[in-house]
Amino acid sequence: MSQFEEFEDLVNDDSFRDWILSDDSEHQIFWENWVNENPDKKIEVEQARKIILISAHKPQGLSNEEINTEVDKLFQRIEKSRPKLFIQRPFIQWAAAAVMLLGVASIFYFLIPFQNEPAFLTESTQNGEQKVITLEDGTKVTLNVSSQLSYPKKFGKNKRDVKLDGEAFFEVVKDEKRPFTVNAGVLDVQVLGTTFNVSNYNEDEQVDVELLTGAVMVKLSDTDTNGIIPLRIQEKFSFQKTPGNWSIDKIASEKQVDWQNGTLYFSSTPLDRIFREMERWFDTEIDIRNKTLLPMRFTGTFEDPTLDSVLEGIGFILDFNYSINDDKVIIEFSE
Repeated sequence: MSQFEEFEDLVNDDSFRDWILSDDSEHQIFWENWVNENPDKKIEVEQARKIILISAHKPQGLSNEEINTEVDKLFQRIEKSRPKLFIQRPFIQWAAAAVMLLGVASIFYFLIPFQNEPAFLTESTQNGEQKVITLEDGTKVTLNVSSQLSYPKKFGKNKRDVKLDGEAFFEVVKDEKRPFTVNAGVLDVQVLGTTFNVSNYNEDEQVDVELLTGAVMVKLSDTDTNGIIPLRIQEKFSFQKTPGNWSIDKIASEKQVDWQNGTLYFSSTPLDRIFREMERWFDTEIDIRNKTLLPMRFTGTFEDPTLDSVLEGIGFILDFNYSINDDKVIIEFSE
């Protein structure tokens, strides 16, 4: 018979509390194995976990006398049905107080979010700005222009999840026990350790995942497990938001994902997408006077580009004139 028959047995166990409260507990292997071997104790484990998490945060605004009063009331209530439900220890008194206070949500509302999920931080860039972020596991993220990354201050024991709006290049530290997942709106990208690029701008009709080293799995958010697509090295996954089609192609050039080193690369890219990228890159506004030609495509590479050099290069090939007035670009195609 297991020595942990009731949830209060778990709450009273020092090693269990340490496992719940610490991401690098020395008791992690024991308790993970115990939970797997005792699936019938799932409810007790969850109850104990909640009490421990709550009790780890002393309620603000209450004196010890007020807390003890609430604890006494709780003991009086539960003694009618289970007189030995709690052992009278300081830690358990706090746990009981926390449970009692959670039930009085209208008065102690601040206790409702009891930190089940880690607090998320956000880093963002403006037009014309790039930023390098190092996560707590050592993973390096280079955030492109006009982008935002949300990530936990400290990753959990079983996963490493971040959310991306915009574009970023990821150099993920390998950790086989904790997959690294990038949520990019309509899809998730999951890896163990690798280097890859994700482009997920809201205003773009296409989401791209480009793999340089290692391996990734792309999971379309609105599909079942059949929507999981593996990528190989030097492959690019492209998803069209409308109508929802996707394709995989070989990466034509290393320059394709070299924007973090100051290179603009376009490979048969539609003009409308090129102009949106230029607006973000050079922090400018582009006004196209003849939009019927926007479906035209362009291929080219610009290292250490300036606004003029890119406009001149594309304009020479696609035959348009441009002018720059007050940080606004006006483009007119030849008839």
